[in-house]
Amino acid sequence: MIPVGAGARALEAIDSTPAIELVITDQAMPGMTGLQLIEEIRARRPELPVILATGYAELPQTVSASSIARLASPSRNVRLQKRWPQPSTRARG
Repeated sequence: MIPVGAGARALEAIDSTPAIELVITDQAMPGMTGLQLIEEIRARRPELPVILATGYAELPQTVSASSIARLASPSRNVRLQKRWPQPSTRARG
């Protein structure tokens, strides 16, 4: 886990850490929204799964609800474990 406090720092971590396998982002954060971060991530690493944690019931009209995995916020780790039960077991090197 690599916690960061802003979208720009998340992008730096993604660019410098190819081993990142999943990104969970909040919709509300400093510097950019979670949706903006997801757009940047998809441009850089389209294969990287991203989850948007949001307390908002609906996303803006420009976003297809089916194109972004969403996690109701606040949430508990149990929900994450049910959807993504095991981290990758591949060898790190």
